[in-house]
Amino acid sequence: MDEYKLINIRLFDPADKSVKQRCEYTYCSNTGNCSLYKQRKCLHDYRYFGCTQCPYGRFSTEEGYTRKAKSFYDWFAKKRENREELIDCIEFATEKLAVIGDYIYLPYPYLKNYANSIDAIINEHFIKREDFTVEKIMSIVNFKPQALTGGTINDFQDKYVPKFLQHLKEVMPDMYDEFIKSYPEETERLTQISGNYIGRTAYINTLKYGCDVPSGRNDIFIYDGEYLVCENYSHLFIPFGGKTAFLKIKVTDKMTVKVSDNKQVCENTIFTD
Repeated sequence: MDEYKLINIRLFDPADKSVKQRCEYTYCSNTGNCSLYKQRKCLHDYRYFGCTQCPYGRFSTEEGYTRKAKSFYDWFAKKRENREELIDCIEFATEKLAVIGDYIYLPYPYLKNYANSIDAIINEHFIKREDFTVEKIMSIVNFKPQALTGGTINDFQDKYVPKFLQHLKEVMPDMYDEFIKSYPEETERLTQISGNYIGRTAYINTLKYGCDVPSGRNDIFIYDGEYLVCENYSHLFIPFGGKTAFLKIKVTDKMTVKVSDNKQVCENTIFTD
């Protein structure tokens, strides 16, 4: 394990004059072997309720003064001095499978529960790479978590197994291929599961050209590769008393939408989750 490296600084500026300012430091001992850090993301960059503790992460805080103190702004200035590039430079990531050193991060619920946990799961969401075999992957695919009060939690099979297989294919394509080849009799079923993208969030500019993109209301837009176009856009405030309008929206790199039809997805589609 490498020495801990400071990777992010977060400054907390309280609105309440009686609360002290705070500087939060995130450290990592595995920056050279983490698929998330290469994307400027981290699992350990958030220490509040429900956060994930990475095996390679460390967190510390330092308190300063309240707003009533004369040194309030000087304290912030000193924390920023010569370290501006580290201020809020890491994005907190939780939603996608990741390879982190000797571990695989599995951000899916119910794998470790009070009724029938998947064995080898560490700290709720981690499994050692040596334990992440094709057999273990199949056990996750077939997993049916049980509620403490009885009954199967169907959300896992309906929502999370498709996402798990898609993440595996996107992050560990060689492992995905090995898994599929190891179960030839299950190829059709597994391919069907991994091909269901409904509910995932995708960047609009990576969707299939010509696909329909519902607005969430009753309006259907068509993505032409550059614009979202709706020929019969309806709204309460269309000028001049009009009932419908021709609306054309320029698509930017940051615009996203939840996939509502698998026909919207192509090989170039990029997801945020």
